[in-house]
Amino acid sequence: MSVGSAFVRDTFTDTAGDDVVTQHTGEVGGTWAAQPGGSGGEALAISTPTGGPSGTAVTVSGTFGQMYTSGEPEGPNYDVDADFIFLSLIFAFGLDARMNTGANDSYRCGVISGTGAIQLRQVVGGVQTTIGTTADGYVVAPSQRHFKLGVRNIEKTLHVDGVLAIYVIDTVIAGPGRAGVNFGNNTPDDNAGTHIDNFIATNFLPEAPIQMRDKVKSMRPAAFSPGIGR
Repeated sequence: MSVGSAFVRDTFTDTAGDDVVTQHTGEVGGTWAAQPGGSGGEALAISTPTGGPSGTAVTVSGTFGQMYTSGEPEGPNYDVDADFIFLSLIFAFGLDARMNTGANDSYRCGVISGTGAIQLRQVVGGVQTTIGTTADGYVVAPSQRHFKLGVRNIEKTLHVDGVLAIYVIDTVIAGPGRAGVNFGNNTPDDNAGTHIDNFIATNFLPEAPIQMRDKVKSMRPAAFSPGIGR
């Protein structure tokens, strides 16, 4: 399989304080909406964390929630990437894939508040089941880490800074859904909590098959020719 085109890209480059849902649009497929079943609503705003990049997003609602993007994948196999700036491990952000736009269903990863462990969960109707986890202390604050959540057929993976952290087999959520984020009840603060940046979702496509005629041609023996000089 091979990496295809990005169907979502958002660097959260905008005016600090702007609401991500009503006042911001990302570069590709970057219109955001709240997933049904989450209590966050319009809960993200553009921010500039202390010591971090100038354009990120942070929770402002004081409630938990999930948001998905308008970009549509070409199928159910894709990667969701983002940079996370952990100023403190307070109700940290996470990534979602195969998000149902009409119900609270998805594959979801996130950092557990206080412990620094990362969990991968299967969410159906708002009921979360942990299907993979790292040890405590996998993430510490302050730090900046890159997460990649992969959904590829029955395989679900989480890479952190390019290193495989979680690998599981799960078949419950099959539809492509959308890519998005989940978040806890951060207090708006450029000096605390978790900020997200450089959100991107990329199609993951099958390799093009070798045409049968090419296979036949490559396997055909060379034509017989009489020896030279005969």
